[in-house]
Order: sequence, then C-alpha cells, then structure tokens
Amino acid sequence: MKKIITIIFLLTIIPFYLFADNVSKGDCNTSLDDYDGQATITFLGDSLGDFVDDPTWGWVGWDAYLYFHRSDIPWRVQNLAVAGWKTNNVFDYLKECTGIKKRDNFKTANHVAFEIGGNDFITWYPILTYMPWKFSSYTDPLTNEWVVGSTEYILHNTKAIIRFLRHPMIDKDVLVMGNFPALSHSPSLGDMGDYFDMDKKRLDDFYLKFQEVKGSLRMSREDNANLLNEFLQAFNALEEIQELLVKQFNLRRDFINHTLEEIANWSFHTDIDLSRSKPTPSELKQDYLKWLAMVKANPTTILSLGLFFTQPGLEQTAIDEREYTRSRDKTYNDPKGNMPSETVPTDPSRKGGDYVFFLPLYPLLVRQTDCLNWGQCWVGEPVFFRDFLPGHVNHLGYTVWASQIAKKATDLNWQNQQLRNDGKVHHFNFEDQPDIEVEIEPYQAPPPPSNIDWLILLCFIFGQCHF
Repeated sequence: MKKIITIIFLLTIIPFYLFADNVSKGDCNTSLDDYDGQATITFLGDSLGDFVDDPTWGWVGWDAYLYFHRSDIPWRVQNLAVAGWKTNNVFDYLKECTGIKKRDNFKTANHVAFEIGGNDFITWYPILTYMPWKFSSYTDPLTNEWVVGSTEYILHNTKAIIRFLRHPMIDKDVLVMGNFPALSHSPSLGDMGDYFDMDKKRLDDFYLKFQEVKGSLRMSREDNANLLNEFLQAFNALEEIQELLVKQFNLRRDFINHTLEEIANWSFHTDIDLSRSKPTPSELKQDYLKWLAMVKANPTTILSLGLFFTQPGLEQTAIDEREYTRSRDKTYNDPKGNMPSETVPTDPSRKGGDYVFFLPLYPLLVRQTDCLNWGQCWVGEPVFFRDFLPGHVNHLGYTVWASQIAKKATDLNWQNQQLRNDGKVHHFNFEDQPDIEVEIEPYQAPPPPSNIDWLILLCFIFGQCHF
C-alpha cells in the first residue's frame, strides 16, 4: 500500500518539475474585490507558496497563518504563487499581465513578496549531479569566455524580476524572501531514507487529526487561525515551535555572517583555478564516485546546496536593486516619437525611498546539530518538512515562515498603506499605450555544458587528469 501511495504521489508531483515550462501560466484577470480593495501583500512564487492552503501541506492559507501571529491586523494576502514555477515563469507572467492587452484587469497589492528558485535547481539537477562544479560561474580556460553557473543564473533572473516590479509604471514595494534548505544527507541522521519516511509523514497523526477538526474548507481567516491554534495546542506544538524559533534565531545569528559568506567566496563569480591543488587521479575519481553515491541516495541535497550557495548573493541583489531603483530615471519616451518623454507621476513620498527588501529564511529551517557540530549548514530540520519532492514544508514550517513575514510587513508598516493607482499599471496619455520596458531579460533555460565541462567530467570518470 505504501508503495502505491508513493507512486501516485510521484506521478502527481514530478510532472510539475520535469515540464515546468508547461505549468499554468497564471491568471492575469486578478481582482482585489475579495480583499475590500486593500490587499496587504501579493505573493508570487512556486509550490511552497501555492500549497499553503492545500490539503496535506498548509491547509489554512496565508491569511490564517499571519493572523495567528498578529491577530490585531486584518491580513489580506493575494496569493498568485503557482506550483512548478521557476524564476523565468514569474518574470514572464508579470510581463504578460502588465502588457497592453491585459494590464487593465491585472491588479495587485502595493507590496509584492516572492520566494522562488527551487525549481530552477531541479531543472539544473542533471547537470549538477554529474558536474557539481557548475554551482559556480567561471572562465573557460579553452575559450576565455565566462560560463554561467546555477547560482549566477538564479541571481540574474531574480534581479530581472525585481527590476521589472520596480519599473516606474509598476512601482511596487518588493520583498525578496530567502529560500529554505531541503532534506539532505545528514552527518547525524544518515541518508534521507534512514530518517524520513515520506509515506508516514504524509499520513501522520498530525494531519489525520487536522482532518477531523477542520470541517469546512471555506472558513474565515479568524476561524482558520483559531483552528490552527487549537490544532497546535492539541499536540503541545506551541512550546515546540517557540523553543525551535529561539534556537533557530540563535543559529542564524551565529552562522549567517560567517558560513554563508565563506562559501560565497568560491560559489559565486569565482574562477576555477585548476592548479590550486594536486590530488592524485585515483583520489579525484574516488571523491567523484562518493559524490554520485551520496546524490543517488539523497537527491535533494543538490537543491539544498544550491539554495545555500544562493542566499548571500540573493541578499546582495536585493540591496543593489534597492540602490539602483532609488535613483533611477523616472521618465518614459514615447516609442513612436509623437510626443516628448513624460515623467511618471510619482507621489513625492515615493521618491528616493527604500522599496526593495530582503527576508532571510534559510537558517530558520537548518538542522542545528549538523550545522554547528559538522559545519554542514544546508541540511533541513526534518520536523519542518512534509515531503522531499523537492522539499515542501508542513504546518510547522509555514508557522515559522509566517512569523517572519508578519514581523517584516509590520516593521515596514505595510498593513496601514492605502492602495495606489487601484492596484494597476500606471497609464500614460499616449495614444498607444506602450509596453513596459524590459531592462533585464531572464535566462529561460540552463546553458549547455561547455567543452571544459566535458573534459573535467572525463577527468573525474577515468581518473586521468593532467593539469
């Protein structure tokens, strides 16, 4: 029976990732009517955001999770996340919906938050399995050309999304949410199959109990939050969450400024120096075979490592875009030359401010023992996860995540800001409305391996390296 359940789950979930370009493109006919015209936040992202109100994962939705932490705020979250989306899907969706034909029906909150990138690493999975050096970017010594690795790929696309949302015609406040780790090989627990039974996790007592007490799937934000509170109390989970939060915050403080920065020094924009060390051919081959064996037993280790490498650059990207869009030129030229450039009408209070922010999340779900005792700070803490395909969080994970969103949003006073421009794209007085200028085009697919990649691969496979 367990095998049947697992097979059904695999057949349901895996197509989202193998054929991610064919997933739903999202609906451009968005409305804020259900939020009294005053949505607090618009969410964009992949299945992590999409599954927050789906059975087995989050159940109650973002409004309830945020209300659980701050019941004094009438949270109104417009959730546009779509399972299977990658960074380029988010960008393409925004570009399509803000185009001339569809922009009148596309309404979002002033504040847009997004978490994205996990599915990009799944797309990179075959390459990174056999060519793990491609987490990094480097100069090809054969052609002297820059080779884009997975980390730079995702950071480039993230920058494209931020830049587009901050275009003067859109002018959204942007919250770039960091990613989470995934379940990985653990030095303290072993391989994923040794410590995480996905069938049991998907059908455990927590969710069976939740199904008993939940009742209707269509409940108010307050009722859902009260239900979440009742549910967590029934299993004495509130104390567990509070203790975990204290420990995880301490973990973040201890290692976020050290481990991530150190690993970023080689993982992002670093040339590969093939003469730096001289391992023997047999040592290279053995290390490579160990890597392949580990990945075979723990496939989502690649995802977790990739997201780990990405976090420092993700935060820096948000900082850089904040500075760039703060002082950008707020004019738009008529593409047909019928009239001089028109300055985008901007509220004086919107000029020169901070409108791009970063929310670090990765350390909060890291397994402390593996990070502090073994230095492996990319292993997810199993208590927060519902599955390992590719690593969706459960109700505890969403509770921790929502605590950070609630704090960040209230620190920025987002809950008290009135909707600008009816949530739509700004209109010019041009006879023909222009499309929004795309300053940064995102990558649509991982670049194929270069010649040097194939030579390095042969070197590892045959153990015959002569540098």
